[in-house]
Amino acid sequence: MVKLLNNLTITILALVPKVETPDSVLDYRPISCCNVLYKCISKIITDRLKGSLDKLLNSSIADIIDENGQWKWPSAWYDIYPVLIGLTVPQLIQGLDDSTTWKDLDGTNRPFRSL
Repeated sequence: MVKLLNNLTITILALVPKVETPDSVLDYRPISCCNVLYKCISKIITDRLKGSLDKLLNSSIADIIDENGQWKWPSAWYDIYPVLIGLTVPQLIQGLDDSTTWKDLDGTNRPFRSL
């Protein structure tokens, strides 16, 4: 049992090519191979959080920052996700749409898209 718990959160990320000769990251499909117990636990947690997530997922970032410039996370989330305590609040620029980007290996910002 100890060995199983030590490996509970290990996930292998495999990049499966979508085309015969991939040229960029967009030519790959990421597949995550997780421990079955981990998948079951995460499904249970996700189902329990869906009620409060709906409000946030249909919002913009500006909707989850209060007038004092602090996050408006549900208080129970701080116990579940302690990383939220130190999460920096972004500076919002009026009239600028929300976007998500990632930095590639060259340090260039790239737009994030789901497959």
